[in-house]
Amino acid sequence: SDDTLDATAIRPASDYFPLGVGSTWTYAINGNVGTPAETSEDGETTDEGTPGEFETRTVTELSARGGITWYRVAVSRESGAPTEFELAATRDAVVMRSPGGGIEMPLLQHPVFPGTAWQVELPLPETVVPTDDPSAQAAASPQQDDGATTDPIPETIDYEILSISDIVVTPKQRYTNVVTVRSFQAGVATQFYHFAAGVGMVKYVTEAAATAPLDSPTRGDGFEFIELAEYAP
Repeated sequence: SDDTLDATAIRPASDYFPLGVGSTWTYAINGNVGTPAETSEDGETTDEGTPGEFETRTVTELSARGGITWYRVAVSRESGAPTEFELAATRDAVVMRSPGGGIEMPLLQHPVFPGTAWQVELPLPETVVPTDDPSAQAAASPQQDDGATTDPIPETIDYEILSISDIVVTPKQRYTNVVTVRSFQAGVATQFYHFAAGVGMVKYVTEAAATAPLDSPTRGDGFEFIELAEYAP
């Protein structure tokens, strides 16, 4: 139980996401690793099997900015356009952002211990208001009942470390002492990230959320997960 853990169990955040150019994580989408072909005793194929559905994430390059090393990660699936993001892993945090900059999203934060929580404030969408259109100006600046103008409330994503001693079993491997991080954006999603020391993210789950975060996945609306099928450092 996490209740019995003490400060000696705390590891640097970077331990949970080793990064190096060429490192590759292959994830089975929704656990679909496929089935192997089957043959009879005389060598004839009796079942051709089924292909799995995978997502591959590969570190392609690194760059140093402001004393921090950022690793570019290329993401590809058989269906869908390839994407990229950047990761930085230090003692204090594992941070993700868009290539070259943008808002920084800490996926893991020091101290890596149950109850550690942090919040990311999302930038407000830019609204271009024609100066000669009073109705557009009013719509862009909502008013309270007393006529006072109200500022838009920024959206946030709330993160919390739920455990550092979980067990995650994938089709290929059993991982212990897994760190589970929950993120929550009201009205959008609850997400669960599972990190294993020396490996990286071994499982990720997302599910639609309303006004309160989920304690654990319920396989409700918007449920999808990926789990590690192969890791090549």
